[in-house]
Amino acid sequence: MTTTVTSAELIDEFWAAEFACTAANMKIWASGRDPGEDDPEIGPLVTEAVDLNDRLLAMGAELTTRGGDASYWWLYELVDALDQTSDPAIADQIRAAAFLRVITSDVYLDDAEALQPGGEIPAVGIWALDD
Repeated sequence: MTTTVTSAELIDEFWAAEFACTAANMKIWASGRDPGEDDPEIGPLVTEAVDLNDRLLAMGAELTTRGGDASYWWLYELVDALDQTSDPAIADQIRAAAFLRVITSDVYLDDAEALQPGGEIPAVGIWALDD
C-alpha cells in the first residue's frame, strides 16, 4: 500500500473489495459445489475470491498500521478527537482507527456470517484481524 492514498480513499477501496468478495463467495455457496480452483464452473470465482481476500488482508494491515494505538479507543472518543483536530495526519489516523473499530465489531461479523449458509465464516481475510 502506498501512503499517498488517504485512509478515507483506502476505506472506499476496502468496501469495494469487500462487497466484490462477498458477492463471489455467495455465488460459490449458491452453486452448492465444493470450492476448488480446478472446477471449471466455479474455479474463476474461487480464484477471484482468494485474490480479493488477499487484497483485503493487505488493506486491513495497512489500516491497522495507520490506526495505531487509536484503534483501541472507543468510537465516541475517535469522533471527539476528529472534531478537535485540524492536523490531516491525525485525522487520517483517526479515520483508519474508526473503520477498524466498525469492521471488527460483533454486529458486522454477525451480519457477514449470516450470509453464509450452514456455518460460520472461517477466520480468514478481514475476519482474521483480531486473531
